[in-house]
Amino acid sequence: MRGRKAFQLLFHAAKQWNQGHFRLYALPFLIRVDGPPIKVAFSVPKKPVKKASRRNLIRRRLREAYRMEKPYFLANLPVGQAWLCWQWRSVEVPTVVSLRTQMRGLYDHFVGLCSATFSLD
Repeated sequence: MRGRKAFQLLFHAAKQWNQGHFRLYALPFLIRVDGPPIKVAFSVPKKPVKKASRRNLIRRRLREAYRMEKPYFLANLPVGQAWLCWQWRSVEVPTVVSLRTQMRGLYDHFVGLCSATFSLD
């Protein structure tokens, strides 16, 4: 994801789920307008994590966990397109394994909401 307007829309209109120190902002779209089916962003706020090197380490681990879970996310995407922002909100540095399980859990909450909201029954 890129652009100020995209992030403003995401943070104001998206649903959010928390699991421990991990947060998912998700905005589903019924149809795919352009680009990939899932657009993602990774965020580590400066307030809890002061050092840039530590924020970068956490962001790299978030990207790696997402890369490993991406086939699962694409296979279970219930809508045409989705914007996702994964945000880590703690000083502690997570492991990739713990991030993968938390990502999958939060994504399953998102899939449940989309299935309930956009069902064609």
